[in-house]
Amino acid sequence: MKPRLVLIILAVTLLLSAVACVKKEDEAAKAAAAEAEKLQTQIQQQEAKIYELQQQVQAQQAQQRMQEEAAALEEQQRLQAEIAKQQAELQTMKKQLAQKKAAAAKATAGEQPVADAGGTGTTATPPPVTGEPAPAAQPTGATPITEAAQPAQPVEPPKPKTRTVEIPAGTALVGLLQGSLSTKTNAGGDRFEMFLAQPVDLNGEVVLPANTRLAGRVLESAQSGKVKGKAFMSLTVESIEIRGEMVGVQTNTLQFQAEGSTTRDAAVIGGGAGVGAIIGGIAGGKKGAAIGAVIGGGAGTAGVLATRGKEVEFPPETKFQFQLAQPVKITEKVK
Repeated sequence: MKPRLVLIILAVTLLLSAVACVKKEDEAAKAAAAEAEKLQTQIQQQEAKIYELQQQVQAQQAQQRMQEEAAALEEQQRLQAEIAKQQAELQTMKKQLAQKKAAAAKATAGEQPVADAGGTGTTATPPPVTGEPAPAAQPTGATPITEAAQPAQPVEPPKPKTRTVEIPAGTALVGLLQGSLSTKTNAGGDRFEMFLAQPVDLNGEVVLPANTRLAGRVLESAQSGKVKGKAFMSLTVESIEIRGEMVGVQTNTLQFQAEGSTTRDAAVIGGGAGVGAIIGGIAGGKKGAAIGAVIGGGAGTAGVLATRGKEVEFPPETKFQFQLAQPVKITEKVK
């Protein structure tokens, strides 16, 4: 009887020990899970802070670039105005010089002697009357007859020489967007501005300097749900500022369509050679806000791009590349 009781007590003791171990393991597992959840929350909060700081840095950088470009553009316009002023003063001085030369020529013509009826160029002075006979007059040679001087013709200033430079079709125009574009706020017919991010060279000569102003137009803009459920926008450039005047141009058309998927940032749709693409990702993770270089195909082709999100949105400083569909002629003075 005693051995059986001992065995029962031993079994109960082992069972209670096992239960205590399992309970401790459950408590340890719960504590570890709670600690992991707390750590995960801290990680998410830290990531949110980092994202917010990155957004602030990007906004400050964009604002600084815009201020620097505005200052550079203002200085360029001031220099162009000064050049125009100096050229106008130079033309005035040239006209004054021509007038003075003409006046001097007329004055010189008025001082020359005019021949009298006797055929001499001077008037003879009679000899003084005295008591003595006048000496015999000595023969003199005949004085040649002079002709009256003709008045000098006014000298016209030389006309400035000019030349015509033709920028061929297919030339790339890479511009930085001023302001922003979105299918939520922009409609077809809206205007937008860009400035050349890099100069346009022709045979090693700069024909369109950097910061040249480009004027574009939104051809189409539709919010999501209006065009087969996807937002759509198309853009083109219509004029370029050349020496203070806007000159009309024709370029290709860039087309953009929101993909509506969260599985990718950007992709080319509508396939085919020469179709546009986008370099870069989503601006700060905001859906549909493409940043980078939007590159178009050949002249007359449309760059088609899918952007992630419900709307098509482009922030300031987005870099687009258009191409001339027709050549542009520029007439300039030859120095």
